[in-house]
Amino acid sequence: MRGIAIAEGDLLGISIRRYPFLQHWTHLIAHHSHAGLTSELLLRRYAFEPPRYPDSLLAQHEKGLFSELRAALVAAPSHRSAAYDREILPRSLPLIEAIGHRISYDAARAAQVDGPLLDLFEMASVRRDEAWYVERLGLSRAEMREREAKALERVFPRLEEYLGRMDVAPYAVAPIVSEEKWDRFIGTLRTFGETTRDVSARGGSGWGGGIVDAFLYDDSPTQQLQMAPHRSVRSML
Repeated sequence: MRGIAIAEGDLLGISIRRYPFLQHWTHLIAHHSHAGLTSELLLRRYAFEPPRYPDSLLAQHEKGLFSELRAALVAAPSHRSAAYDREILPRSLPLIEAIGHRISYDAARAAQVDGPLLDLFEMASVRRDEAWYVERLGLSRAEMREREAKALERVFPRLEEYLGRMDVAPYAVAPIVSEEKWDRFIGTLRTFGETTRDVSARGGSGWGGGIVDAFLYDDSPTQQLQMAPHRSVRSML
């Protein structure tokens, strides 16, 4: 998630700004390198390889956005005009995202990624621009939800298998992912007071038992509760 958050800003910048290093990208045909990627693509100075599966929803979406923006470019006085800034720049990021979605889908399909995962990715990408699919392809929102639900139903029974194959365990550091890690995490938390009742006599155990008893059994703690400093609380999470 951190990587996605960082990359989002980079993606927005590369969509509209000058990046000379683009001339070194082997999967682009470079003709010019002094304007934003969206502008260069619309002006046909760069070109990505054509879709491997042109009938896919994501390929049609990419093609449709290209057509819309190129029509707007033709109508604008130039790519340095106020009309260009108004009509095209705000849609630069969605175009680059659409290209990325299509390329990712093509690569996954060519690599024979399991169909349920591929369908789920496709629908997740489609739902980022539902209005276009409704307007241009006639897909209703109900149909999109149905497709997404079916993809989820196919993925969920095999979720553990997919997670194991992706080897994500070393990167899932949240303690809630397993009972053992959660219990170990709970054991590190500080408690703030204890009741005069014997918690174990009622079968109670774990952290914060005294606080719970104070509310449930109207039993006052033997010591006054203290607020933990803000930084200490964050360090425990």
